[in-house]
Amino acid sequence: MRGSAGKDEALDEDAPRVVVGVVESGTGKAAELMGEDDLDWSPLGYDPFPGTLNVAVAAEDRDYLKSLAGVKAPGLRRSPHYVPVRIASERGDVDGHVHFARSPAGRPEKVIELVAPVGLRDLLGLGDGDAVEVGSR
Repeated sequence: MRGSAGKDEALDEDAPRVVVGVVESGTGKAAELMGEDDLDWSPLGYDPFPGTLNVAVAAEDRDYLKSLAGVKAPGLRRSPHYVPVRIASERGDVDGHVHFARSPAGRPEKVIELVAPVGLRDLLGLGDGDAVEVGSR
């Protein structure tokens, strides 16, 4: 994962922001929904791994990610807004998307769901409580 800027380095206000969050357990519903045969994943450029990586982030970080330009995928009726991101851990990084579905009852708004063509937990060596970085691409 990247180090933070030193005290003498100027911060570039136009530079993409990197959001740091914490991996949480999911409910398993995303794997079920993503496995439906009638979904058109072509706007993402890949068929996603069946399931998402749930990551808790600060509310302002979620709002920031949600404000970024994303793929509008009308065929993905449950979650039409997918933002392209780079997902990173100590073990590596991968391109994917963060998506913003309508939150089910009882689902905290602080959680984002990450989608990628591979299983993120295995590839990036992540478990519940681990830090993960999410940056726009």
